[in-house]
Amino acid sequence: MRRLLLALYPKAWRERFGAEFAALLEDTPLSVFVVTDTVRQALRLRVGAHRWVPAWLGALALFGFFDWASAASGYTHNILWAPSDPRRALALAVTVAPLAIVAALAAVGRVRRRRA
Repeated sequence: MRRLLLALYPKAWRERFGAEFAALLEDTPLSVFVVTDTVRQALRLRVGAHRWVPAWLGALALFGFFDWASAASGYTHNILWAPSDPRRALALAVTVAPLAIVAALAAVGRVRRRRA
């Protein structure tokens, strides 16, 4: 059971802290609390490694909703429309904005990580 709990953690984390954590698990009696806490922390580390996935999925959902709303309201019949008047330009900006915002935030984060 202890080996399974350790295997839940990301490989990079196990390489860095695995021996110490394995020793800690050996010295700790396994209880429901210890197992659930260990699983919860392992999941946090795994999800944290992919922190942009929820943002991209949310942006994609908003993009789809606004595209559908633009088509339903008669501004366009597909995703590729020209902003020929102010209302259509606003609809296009609102539709594309979620993806543009997430892309910009991801780019800024990447630049900051490279500088660090």
